[in-house]
Amino acid sequence: MRWQRGLILAGIHLAVTVPLIFWVEARDTQALLDREANVAEAAKEAAPREHVPVAAVPAQKSESVSFDPCAMTVDYPPQETIARYAEMPAFILIGWRMDCPTRWSISGRLRLMAWQQPSETSIAQQQQVDLYFCLLIAVQWILVGSFPLAGSGDSLAEPGVLITACMVIAVAMVFIPALSRLAQFPALIASFFWLWWISLLVWTCLRAGLRLVVPKKPQTA
Repeated sequence: MRWQRGLILAGIHLAVTVPLIFWVEARDTQALLDREANVAEAAKEAAPREHVPVAAVPAQKSESVSFDPCAMTVDYPPQETIARYAEMPAFILIGWRMDCPTRWSISGRLRLMAWQQPSETSIAQQQQVDLYFCLLIAVQWILVGSFPLAGSGDSLAEPGVLITACMVIAVAMVFIPALSRLAQFPALIASFFWLWWISLLVWTCLRAGLRLVVPKKPQTA
């Protein structure tokens, strides 16, 4: 158990993730302000007009077209994609800023769909979910860092260290305009390291279970 290592990794991930969350929250606020400005401008330009008699036109049958936003391909901003790939366990539990989050996730229970138009209520709920996301990131990295699965945890080849390195590189790239679209690739590599970490966790649990089930053979002199 190495709590100091876990706190360091948690601090690093929060330091690089929080600016990304502030960026998307500022984008939400700006989108709401733009929407309200457009509505106010449209209402201001609308003026009462004289009603001109219009000849009756026979009604035509219109076919309704169903629209399913969950079936569409979504191009998420690189800031959001980086946070999802590099913080995969917390992202899965939160369903963070997904167009169609799973029903059992926190975003799914609050019915926060990223494709919906922002409102004051939805922005307040999303900011609360963002806080939960940060708390889960801190908890997951305290646990991952305190209980390294590969060796003693000092090796640079340990999954937690590699995920952290990919996250830092991705965040550094996203704030460089020429490299911002490529910043998702280091984060994607981090997601594969998460799969490696999960496989190590499964193997460690199986090995511990076998040790409990299979008794050790007595040593003979």
